[in-house]
Amino acid sequence: MRTSRIALACLTLGLFLPQPALAAPEEPDGGEQDLFSITVDAKGYQPYRIAVGEPFGNDLPLGKFVREITVNNLRIATAFKVLKDTTYPRAWRDQAFNPEVAKWRHIGAQGLILGEVKVSGEQAAFTFKLWDFERGLTPELERTYNAPRKNARYVVHQWCNAVMQHFTRVPGAFGTRIAFVASPTPTLKVVHTMDHDGHDLLRISQEKSLNILPSWSP
Repeated sequence: MRTSRIALACLTLGLFLPQPALAAPEEPDGGEQDLFSITVDAKGYQPYRIAVGEPFGNDLPLGKFVREITVNNLRIATAFKVLKDTTYPRAWRDQAFNPEVAKWRHIGAQGLILGEVKVSGEQAAFTFKLWDFERGLTPELERTYNAPRKNARYVVHQWCNAVMQHFTRVPGAFGTRIAFVASPTPTLKVVHTMDHDGHDLLRISQEKSLNILPSWSP
């Protein structure tokens, strides 16, 4: 296993493991202090530099949306540094699934994700390919998902989970739900769930009282 893959796995697993208590930073003189902050010394760790192209196909707005969700997922993972599309090689869209690897490596990309979206009515075919330039010039990972176009977000989460598993050998957590308690008023606490990225908020408890210790069944 290569060093970069080990680092990715360690960083990803570190997000879910109990962490030692950290000393509170001193408040700067005359400035405001964040309510909560953590400083992690990665001792020279460099995230995996990856480029994410906007999927080509017959629905450009949907392609833009797919790229937006992909980039957001990878940034949440913190193991990746997504390169800005303004640095991408010229005419890269014309290359479709035949990228000029040398040009991508020239901008510092270690990996590349390209996609295609084909829409027919309310259905869509989402195709993704991942290149890991350190391992070769052909795609390391390929997936095609057939789903309603309205489920694009869920499809991208599936793809990003596969990408995380490819690099870390651990499935990603994209698309999972977070449970939390919100306090709309001082006398009311309500249980909600939402997707890992804050979307699809759902209120669970409906009582006009304090709900602070929910018990979850399988």
